[in-house]
Amino acid sequence: MTITLENVDAETLRVIESLKGLNKDLVITQEGDECPICKAHDYMPKMSDEMKEALKESEEIAKNPQLYPSYNSIEALREALESNE
Repeated sequence: MTITLENVDAETLRVIESLKGLNKDLVITQEGDECPICKAHDYMPKMSDEMKEALKESEEIAKNPQLYPSYNSIEALREALESNE
């Protein structure tokens, strides 16, 4: 028996390859390249909660930049940081 797969992600391919344990004569071939997003996802480490929160915060800033201060110089940024201490 032969199964031919096209544009399948690595996780699905692993599940289908596990079927070889049930049928030793099973041949699985993969045609085409794996989706680059799926491929990258397989190699990315799990994001920490802090990273997820920082990503969410940066997306909010990108949506509404007028609600957040903008600094024209490093001195202005330093003053703002020192005043918050």
